This record gives sequence, structure tokens and C-alpha cells, in this order.
Amino acid sequence: MAQQLVLQVNVDVVFAVNFLADVAWLLTAGVLAGVRPRLWRVALGAVAGSAAAVWIWFPSGRWLTSVPGLVLGT
Repeated sequence: MAQQLVLQVNVDVVFAVNFLADVAWLLTAGVLAGVRPRLWRVALGAVAGSAAAVWIWFPSGRWLTSVPGLVLGT
């Protein structure tokens, strides 16, 4: 009898890892641009990016990977 592989993705872990990566990227971009990044703006941008990264996995969020969704995201 063959075993089936079950993929389990925890939404909170995906959100947390993506949030930390977004914070690191946004802080680095601010420093390289020569501006002092405001932490509340960095956190808000990281929350938005992480929420979008989680939302893509749900059927209602698939439009984010289409051309209009990518244009709106940039």
C-alpha cells in the first residue's frame, strides 16, 4: 500500500516568516536610499505584503498572480 504525502502549511508561520523578510527588505531599501525609514511605515508595508502572500494561497486571492493583480501590486 502506497503512502500519500500530505503537505501542511501553517498560515501563521508563512505570515511571520514573510513579515520578517519584508521588514528586512524595507529597512535595507530605506538605508540604501539614504532615508531614515519610519518603523510604523515599515511595519505597515510588511503587514500588507505578508497578508498578500498568505491571501494568494486561498482561491479568492488567485487574482493577485494575474497581470492586473501584479500591476496593482507594483
